[in-house]
Amino acid sequence: MAFNVGYRQGLFGGAPFYTAQTQDSFGRRGVHHEFPYKDRGLWDDLGAKDAERKIEVYVTNKLSGGFTSARDALKAALDKGDGELVHPWLGRHKVVCTDYAITHVEEELGVCRFSITFIDCDTAAAKPKANPVSGLLGSCGRALAKLAELTADTFTLRGALAYVSSITGGRLGQFLDKVQGSVAVIDKVVAVMRPFVDTALKVYGLVRTADFSLSGFLGDKVDFLKVSFTSLESTSLTKELVGVVSLSSPAAGSPAQAYAHLTGLSDMAATMPSWVAPPRAVTAKSVAMITNNLDSMSLLFQGAAAIESAKLIPFLEFEHQEQAESIKVDFLSRFDALLLKVDDELYRLLVGVTAAALEIISLKTPSLAKLGHKTLLADLPSVVLAYDLYENLELESDLVGRNGIVHPGWVPAGRPMEYLNRA
Repeated sequence: MAFNVGYRQGLFGGAPFYTAQTQDSFGRRGVHHEFPYKDRGLWDDLGAKDAERKIEVYVTNKLSGGFTSARDALKAALDKGDGELVHPWLGRHKVVCTDYAITHVEEELGVCRFSITFIDCDTAAAKPKANPVSGLLGSCGRALAKLAELTADTFTLRGALAYVSSITGGRLGQFLDKVQGSVAVIDKVVAVMRPFVDTALKVYGLVRTADFSLSGFLGDKVDFLKVSFTSLESTSLTKELVGVVSLSSPAAGSPAQAYAHLTGLSDMAATMPSWVAPPRAVTAKSVAMITNNLDSMSLLFQGAAAIESAKLIPFLEFEHQEQAESIKVDFLSRFDALLLKVDDELYRLLVGVTAAALEIISLKTPSLAKLGHKTLLADLPSVVLAYDLYENLELESDLVGRNGIVHPGWVPAGRPMEYLNRA
């Protein structure tokens, strides 16, 4: 029997076959309700059924590559599940193979039969979009862990002379003084947030008493690190320092205050002057050790503070689009400077942090007002100016406060004015 004579050719997933018979089923989905004492039931229509296509196909030596190659190609396409079916009579369809059977018959050498069931349906269900804030926080956590590991690799006091430890400790003290000075308001913050702070810290196992003071806890850690850092292994030290930077963020006050504290700390670490070795009195080994230690400390504080600042991006309140753009530019410049100092793995992690933070800024920006500028051509009361700009007299106070107007009843001509354009 010549299986390719009078048979039609089709394709599935690019694999060819012959067929002479297909059976296609259509209909409606629904629920049939039947009730006692009623002669007719009810039908709840749930929409059209996905078409089911049962098809008997053959592969033979007449196909390109021969019977064995054609059989294996079609089987591989069916195992994949979804693909494009070129139906011999009904054209192209996106389908899923739900089951199939293969038959070999000894009398039909060079021929293989497939009985296949396809269903017309989509396979790419809409996936829920990942929470951008969770993605950012996860990226920050991974970057902080790698930063601690990277700086520990280049920091050592093993076998160091006393002045090596002293110089290293002096630089460390400068950074920790900056941390402490920026969180002087910590007791007031803790007083307001006392129930939350105590509960959260107990959950993480940091405290076991009810009269815990976050300022005292942070101060104790800082004092210990200043005095006893030489007793810590490099890995323990860098993890402790990353933890101090992280703790200082919520202690600094509002998100905006914490962001300013962290960016200031990062910029200070990035611009800290390099250590200059004296002409004599130190060995080449000591110079190298001091230089590596100070560079490692600078990178740790620069990186940890920058990454912690990224965590605050979702919680910053932007007044207008220009402010959001300014934060974006500042954030990018800080991370661009940091990227020049790290290895490939931390580089990729920091790029992930940057992308996640910029996505959140981009999501916030479209709903913000634009910052407008206007120079008065005539003397006007601020209430008239507010009506002209906003058509809302209640916004006069915003206009007065934004521009530092001393006499609201008389705003002189020629003065540049700033206002929010909410149109």
